[in-house]
Amino acid sequence: MKAVKLQAPRLAIVVDEPAPVAGPGEVVIRIDATGLCGSDLSTWLGHHPFRRPPVVLGHEAAGTVVAVAADVTSIAPGTRVALCPLIACGRCASCRRGQGNLCLDRRVPGVGWGGTYADFVTAPADRAFPVPDSVSMTAAALIEPAAVALRACRRAGIGPGTRLGVLGAGGIGTVCALVADHLGAGPIVVTDVSGAKLTRLADAVPVIPVPLPTEDPVQAALAATAGEGLDAVLVTAAAPGVLDQAVAMTRSGGTLVLVALPGAPALLDVDACAVRELSLHGTYAYQDRDFAAAAGMVGDGMNVLAALTHEVPLDRAPAMFEQIMAGLDYTKIVFTNDGADGYPMNGLARGRQRIERSRQFRRPGHEQRVATGHAQGFDAEPLSARELDPLWGHRWLLLAVHVRDANVRPPGVVRHRKLVLRADLR
Repeated sequence: MKAVKLQAPRLAIVVDEPAPVAGPGEVVIRIDATGLCGSDLSTWLGHHPFRRPPVVLGHEAAGTVVAVAADVTSIAPGTRVALCPLIACGRCASCRRGQGNLCLDRRVPGVGWGGTYADFVTAPADRAFPVPDSVSMTAAALIEPAAVALRACRRAGIGPGTRLGVLGAGGIGTVCALVADHLGAGPIVVTDVSGAKLTRLADAVPVIPVPLPTEDPVQAALAATAGEGLDAVLVTAAAPGVLDQAVAMTRSGGTLVLVALPGAPALLDVDACAVRELSLHGTYAYQDRDFAAAAGMVGDGMNVLAALTHEVPLDRAPAMFEQIMAGLDYTKIVFTNDGADGYPMNGLARGRQRIERSRQFRRPGHEQRVATGHAQGFDAEPLSARELDPLWGHRWLLLAVHVRDANVRPPGVVRHRKLVLRADLR
């Protein structure tokens, strides 16, 4: 399969890698669309704190389930899904408190899990969130940043009538404004140094754009609130002085939420926070309920595509990173992957097909398990228990199955062939 792998900082190339196979509890997802996050750019630059090359990039993704493990019954091949790219261990102290996003042993794409800039990825079945046919794959790929934004909005207590500031109209700042508008917040004051980003956002939702440095964000916040200040401010950019702006724009008793990661210690006017009783919150990723709610919001019509500026084929990803460094004006980029036509079912013949212990045959006195091939596009029927009787007791069994290949061309033509699969019956 095709994948975009970062071989070294600033060196991403398209490579050919083996297609993944679903393990117990997993599904294989054909990636139809996958977004470019700021953390992908940080990884490409070699600055990310834990994603290191060589690594397949990407984690914002949507696609179609093409294969499932034998023990997966909650989702079927053909289901359109958004991928929730965070696997919590379920055992640590954070997980026991219900804070899976803060899991001490979490796995994310690029760290213990394959990245989504690829034709196919495996994922636990519960990480695949179904999306309706009315949602495009491009929009579904933006559910992940929408979940990040929703988590931030919830940390800020945003609801109908919340007077909000969003400091930074990049990818996550724009999506935060879209989510906040969907939740009923307003007025929403948005700042950025890019007039183009502000114009695109203002064309999509009713925000008050404040171009920097030509306009004063503090005066804009006071003007929008009759001199009182904003109820909440989301800091979605890491520019110098942004924390001072956030404190000055927030009313006494208001809330600041730190969304952006500066990557270095930053100064904060603690005295002002204390004497004005400002609440300061961090926010990280999302919990499952946030991801599910974000998927529902996109399904209900929230125009997350208002953040999209570029939609390009996945094999152009390496070039897009270079264009960003050359000054590309963008908000959100989504890579489409129409080239991933079909999961490579001939992996059976190439040794990539997993042999599943999935069926049980009962005879008087004991049970016996038979391994069968299990994959989308194939119907495999094992030999009957009576035919297998002479073979019981052997540690290794050569199991003959008749396989109907439904993926042949031209359409409507059906071939039958016999495969011999080796199964460990222990």
